[in-house]
Amino acid sequence: MTSKVKNNVNRKGWCPSILKPMETSDGLLVRIKPKFSSISIHQLLGLCDLSIKHGNGLIDLTNRANFQLRGLTNRSYLELVDGLVELGLGSRSPEEDEAPQVLVSPMLSEEFRELSDRLLLLRFKKLPPKFGFVMDNFEQPACLQYSGDIRIYIKPNDVLIAFDNADAGVNVSYSQIEGQIKNMIDWYMSNRLDEFSRVSSVVSTVGCPSSFASSPLPQEKQFKKIGFIDGGVFFALNSGQFHASQLVTVLERAYFSGNIRVTPWRALYLPNCDLFDVAPYQIDEDKFFDGVNF
Repeated sequence: MTSKVKNNVNRKGWCPSILKPMETSDGLLVRIKPKFSSISIHQLLGLCDLSIKHGNGLIDLTNRANFQLRGLTNRSYLELVDGLVELGLGSRSPEEDEAPQVLVSPMLSEEFRELSDRLLLLRFKKLPPKFGFVMDNFEQPACLQYSGDIRIYIKPNDVLIAFDNADAGVNVSYSQIEGQIKNMIDWYMSNRLDEFSRVSSVVSTVGCPSSFASSPLPQEKQFKKIGFIDGGVFFALNSGQFHASQLVTVLERAYFSGNIRVTPWRALYLPNCDLFDVAPYQIDEDKFFDGVNF
């Protein structure tokens, strides 16, 4: 193993990234976090190509709406990083690579991408490696059951920001978002038990200040996670782990427009989808699309 790669390899159990691969039983593993949980068809096909060229072709979808590429070698890992940077799916900047995760509901309009970018620009020292945000729709939340230390719910005229595990949040205008998050993180950093304490455990132990919990949270609603919805289609392959060639075949047999959205329930959403021609066609609300024949 070259010294460049060896210095970046994390112990098993840590959060891998592009610049910090993880050693696994089938080689190095790299995790890609698409911005706004969104990826273009060009980027996704490029990602599949890189997986086959430099790894073993296996791709995982995670419950943080990330892609994991597996089976990399010491040499192919360095070539993979070059390819990801060229595709706009990675950065050689440690600050960008280590930025907190922003999990975005696949049903949020692309017009809110700018808000996601603002969150990625926030810099806080000594946050836990798994610290992250969730961006969701207040009226039709899709990510209530998926973890995030600070949750941001989009409303018609403002946003509701809440700590994970809190019973309420606080309404702020769009211009106040960064300042409110800074205040919340300062409180969290002052009250956590150790550097690995998550926000949910701090709130459970200490309680949430009333200044951060003055407005009710959104109510959970039924949400269709597989099949056709709002002019697009959700589909999943083999419960979230598949070979890159399988995904390419599916994409070639679908007609859609717009960026593909990545979901925390290990499915992909194709917007404005007029055709999804994959047989056997066994998509329903409760079952992932397993055992696809090609």
